[in-house]
Amino acid sequence: MKTDILREELLAKMSLTDSLPTFDSILTRLLGIISDADASLDQLLEVVKCDLAISAKIIRIANSVFYCRGSTIVDLKRAMMRIGLTELQDIIVCVAFLKDITNQWGLNLHDLEDLWVHSLAVSNAVKVLNRRAVEHPGKAATVSILHDIGKTILYTYGDKYRMLIEKARRERVDICDLEKETFGIDHQEIGYQLSVNWKMPEEVSWVIGNHHGREGGDGLIHLVCVADSFLDDRAVDLGEEGIILERKADFIKNETTRMSELIGKA
Repeated sequence: MKTDILREELLAKMSLTDSLPTFDSILTRLLGIISDADASLDQLLEVVKCDLAISAKIIRIANSVFYCRGSTIVDLKRAMMRIGLTELQDIIVCVAFLKDITNQWGLNLHDLEDLWVHSLAVSNAVKVLNRRAVEHPGKAATVSILHDIGKTILYTYGDKYRMLIEKARRERVDICDLEKETFGIDHQEIGYQLSVNWKMPEEVSWVIGNHHGREGGDGLIHLVCVADSFLDDRAVDLGEEGIILERKADFIKNETTRMSELIGKA
């Protein structure tokens, strides 16, 4: 009975997230751009230039130690050119969704950091697996960052949800099973419904709603599934792809740390 009540609570919370201004104006348009292999920096500029917070963040990142080569940049387009199209997509998604929107749901900084550091790690692992461009790189990276959006609402339950995460890590069980036992719903179903509410492309919604099904699918969902499985439990047998990711584990860790620090501190 309690599980049914929690499920209804979560469904009610989801119904309140149909219209978030930042998401509608930035991330939805970005998803359309990155799905196009011919997307340009000018198209991204048109998306972000009217959002002062994201524009300021991009300029600060372009002037950070990692990117700065002497001269200070104050122009948004020049800042975007300095960073480069590929990393810009990751940065904009993280800033627009993982920081802006989840803050509206009252997540504390530790929970927020856990969420987007893991999402960045999955994105970097997908880049390793996608080295021959099975999927359009920008789309693969962005979907990877968004794959756990369903957890944002579960994190609003504070210690109740944190204990589930710790139990999943300690006992090496699938977090989705524990979520269903406790809340009557898992973060895949929540994320799928959120993505539908926000009118994301169906391919994106499908990955968000099914990325724990290790046996299912190919292409984009397979890449996200393998990367997520590896980062949840590096002892799991993922065959040749697991070996590839293990060899690149330091690269994945270092790139994730670099990007998370850039986004968090700039």
